[in-house]
Amino acid sequence: MAIYSHLKTGIRKGAFVALSDFFTDEQTAPIIFSHTGGSEPAESYVAIQIVDIRQSGRGYVSTLTNVAEELTIQGNYLITAQFSFCGSQSLEMSSVFTQRVGNNPVIHQGFSKYGLGYMNKTTIRRAPQKRETEWVEYQNIDVTFSYTVSTQQVVDVIEAVVLEDVTTGDTFVIPPETVIIP
Repeated sequence: MAIYSHLKTGIRKGAFVALSDFFTDEQTAPIIFSHTGGSEPAESYVAIQIVDIRQSGRGYVSTLTNVAEELTIQGNYLITAQFSFCGSQSLEMSSVFTQRVGNNPVIHQGFSKYGLGYMNKTTIRRAPQKRETEWVEYQNIDVTFSYTVSTQQVVDVIEAVVLEDVTTGDTFVIPPETVIIP
């Protein structure tokens, strides 16, 4: 299971839903992940950086297996992602995003499809950056999400227990209908 790829997909898709007023096509929307070596988009864009992944509490392990003899293992995490809004529309995008990500149930559903739950966010931080001849507007917001990861682990299953009474030599099989081949 590609856990990190699933996380990135969920964050990007949720961000697209929150910013659908600014971008029409999800595939071409300039919502990118930082530090990936690509070129900077020419128009206003969003750069996402996953800055922290930490487990919250202890994981859960099912006590019974499914029909494929797998245990379900769940871990809960807190994910901090920085959303950087860049360009001439950065203040509008960041304002809309911060309003929607914290308050809009449709946006919450967009993230929850990927196991992400909104927890909290920081204020909008203005951070303009100098380019060759001009300043470019940047706004940053950190959002903390809960993230649940569920994986399956194949385990050996005990099909029967054989007990032998050493004094009498009697053998007992649990469950009784199990056939034991010596």
